[in-house]
Amino acid sequence: MAEKAKSYIEDVDISLVITIAVVSIVLVYVSIVAMSAWYFRYERVELEKKAVSQRYESLINLQTEQLERINTYRWIDEKGGILAIPIDRAVEITVNELSRDLEEVNEKEKNASNKNSKA
Repeated sequence: MAEKAKSYIEDVDISLVITIAVVSIVLVYVSIVAMSAWYFRYERVELEKKAVSQRYESLINLQTEQLERINTYRWIDEKGGILAIPIDRAVEITVNELSRDLEEVNEKEKNASNKNSKA
């Protein structure tokens, strides 16, 4: 019986067993890496589809309301006579007022320097 067991051991090709084991380990590793890559790619696509590319309805409504509020005339306090004007018009009025104020300051400085030069 010992000779029979010995002959089985001698018939085993160790290099073939090692080669099969190494190839199997490599295939398992490559399969795990490929499945992980596929999973993370799919996860990213799903996240983008669900969270990034969809705009929430409440956000859309809020943005529409805000744009409407800053681009229209409306009463804030009708009894008090407070009226909201569109933002573009407010900027235009402010620039005109500041330009006029700057011209007045420049004129006063010019007059003051003329008075100082005459004195």
